[in-house]
Amino acid sequence: MSKADYYDIDLPSASLLRSIHKNGIKKAMWMKDHPTPSKALAFGSAYHKFILEETTFECDYFVLPKFGRSKDDQAAKKAIIETNSDKTAITQDDMNKLLAMREAMMDNALARHYLRNIETETEYFFELNDIEFKAKVDAITVENVLLELKSTSDLAHFQLAFFKYAYHIQAWLYKKVVAPNDLVFIAQDKEPPHEVRFFNISDEVIAQGEADGLAALEEYVKFKETGICQAYPEELEVI
Repeated sequence: MSKADYYDIDLPSASLLRSIHKNGIKKAMWMKDHPTPSKALAFGSAYHKFILEETTFECDYFVLPKFGRSKDDQAAKKAIIETNSDKTAITQDDMNKLLAMREAMMDNALARHYLRNIETETEYFFELNDIEFKAKVDAITVENVLLELKSTSDLAHFQLAFFKYAYHIQAWLYKKVVAPNDLVFIAQDKEPPHEVRFFNISDEVIAQGEADGLAALEEYVKFKETGICQAYPEELEVI
């Protein structure tokens, strides 16, 4: 299944539960219906592709050179974009960063161990409390270790980002659905020297992910049943 086909399937996923937990049901549903591409998200997608599926990277991406404002330069730019209309453009600076990050990743012995023989971008369709869901996991090793790859601008404090972005909900849901022998988050710094860290997820964090994920699911179910999307009370609150 292509990436576009997967995202066209209108089913909730770990991303939606994470968004409900972070933003509340009203904002989460608005964001779902009004997706706003961000530079960080675009780079993260390219990073996943380049690290996990380097051999097919050029099938989905192309490097768009810098062009001047002259008529000839703009015509050349338009021609390149039209030639690669089925691909996503990235800048040369981002391509250079991807190359450096992959080199640093492959220089890491533990990373080479995990990434040496993997099945990537596996889709799952399942029911959670009678609600149809979908999931796409980054990679599964031959030893049935589930890998989740994250690029970060603050590797030293990745544990804080883990909860800020509600990855604990993602960890719980993926562990529940895939039932891997192990679950490992691989985090890599986007800034030189692009160091790498590896994280197991404790049973306590998985339990917290379950509690928060099910609470988010309950909010989603209420919204689907009633159409009411009120995240905050219409009353005076005390700080």
